[in-house]
Amino acid sequence: MFIRLAITTVASALLLSACGAWQAVSDTTSNAYHAVFFKQVKVLNVDLSARDALNPDDAGRATSVAVRVYQLKDRKLFDGASYDDLLKNDRTVLAQDLQDSMSTVLNPGASASLSQPMKADSKYVAIVALYRNPGTGNGWKYAVEKKKLDADKPLKLLLLDQILLAGDDSGARSDR
Repeated sequence: MFIRLAITTVASALLLSACGAWQAVSDTTSNAYHAVFFKQVKVLNVDLSARDALNPDDAGRATSVAVRVYQLKDRKLFDGASYDDLLKNDRTVLAQDLQDSMSTVLNPGASASLSQPMKADSKYVAIVALYRNPGTGNGWKYAVEKKKLDADKPLKLLLLDQILLAGDDSGARSDR
């Protein structure tokens, strides 16, 4: 009776540990497959370039621009936010979706590179260029889906006059 109980206990322990080992092997295989065939953006890299004629003041002289980059779970609040909302209360307005942010000031004719770890829950990257006069359209803001980013190349943006342009070859404007 005692031997039967001992054998049953040992067999149960071996079976349960084998299930755990199989799960670990399965998870490792799955992770390797995704790493090879589905490159994920683990670090958000943004390259900014400014033209010489950037953000003109009343006298027509070029001035610097503050640029903010947000990692968002959803873009609806960002799309609905006004220039003043994002200028004065960006963290409050975007609080529900905001995962992380970074910022810099870009001088006319200069460039800057920003980098930060990509949050797992982020689905969108949104950028605002806080020009002195943002104009009437949405040329001062841009959003892109995380899955459209290239894991090996930075997101390239060009700032000119009062418009923010994506650095892809399509010539796409920020007001899409």
